[in-house]
Amino acid sequence: MPDHRSSAWDSRSNPRSPPSVAGVGVGIAGLTSARELRHRGRDPVVLEAEARVGRFDDGARGLSGATRLAVPVVQAPGARAALDPRTVAATPAAEERTRKAPARTIRSDEVARFNRLAATWWNRAGPMRPLHVVNELRLGHVLEQIARRFGRPVGALQGLRIADIGCGAGLMCEPLAARGAAVVGVDAAASNIAVAQLHSKAAGLPIDYRVGEPAAVLQDLERFDVLLLLEVVEHVDEVPAFVRDAVARLAPGGLLLASTINRTLRSYLAAIVGAEIVFRVLPRGTHHWARFVRPEELDQAAAACGLAAGERRGMAYLPVVHRAWWTRGLAVNYIASYHKPARAAG
Repeated sequence: MPDHRSSAWDSRSNPRSPPSVAGVGVGIAGLTSARELRHRGRDPVVLEAEARVGRFDDGARGLSGATRLAVPVVQAPGARAALDPRTVAATPAAEERTRKAPARTIRSDEVARFNRLAATWWNRAGPMRPLHVVNELRLGHVLEQIARRFGRPVGALQGLRIADIGCGAGLMCEPLAARGAAVVGVDAAASNIAVAQLHSKAAGLPIDYRVGEPAAVLQDLERFDVLLLLEVVEHVDEVPAFVRDAVARLAPGGLLLASTINRTLRSYLAAIVGAEIVFRVLPRGTHHWARFVRPEELDQAAAACGLAAGERRGMAYLPVVHRAWWTRGLAVNYIASYHKPARAAG
């Protein structure tokens, strides 16, 4: 989801004592320990995220009350609370601040589910493995679309401001920031943002992460050259309102890229029956078929905001071998691009 970047850790840690990284003699700052962990197949950042957020069994265990994690909502750049997660305990009042954004489009059940899965985002062999595979394919397309729109070499993002709305734990934010873009990541799940902050800090990437809805955490006068709505619109209540709130921050001449799942019989069989029930590559309940978005519905939402439609691509994913590729068909996954006229007001 401006160059108001926050590289500091802004979350509050679990006041309890979960299995800690220090307890097994390792830490993110310890180079030798990190190498040992990677040799064993465990990313030290993933381990630290599990310690911060709590350990989960494929999302079965969830956050309860304010005892796990609370992250202050960043309502405006520079307005974040300066908290040290090692010394400040989570409280009901602090958790309440994470709900400050108006719940007009975000579904509370979706937020709770992604909070439960937060610590698994950067585990490439865990429940989010399909997202890692898809993200690698999708990143190339995003870079190509940006290059085409702004007339620059592929991957040259210096000077561009990009907002990734529904950013999760930052899987797309990090490679964009590494290529020079000023990136803002927005997500309604506080635990996702906490893990994203930890991972980007370990990578040395100055990404500005914010908790809440775009209408609440993006400034009225903020403008972005690129908006990303990747695998998020199928998780909100009001797609037109959600798109409108996001596009309000798109600069004239800007680019919107949105990916989601079509609402077809084939998508039900592939994304729910196949991915969640048969192959179990996604946690059960990740998707709800009734919330999938048809291409024409996405086009209508974008057109209502004054955007012109661009290219569409379908995508296929084979769970057995964890491979993704582009297709001509849009029956299941697809990505669509839109642009705002250069002379549009606002």
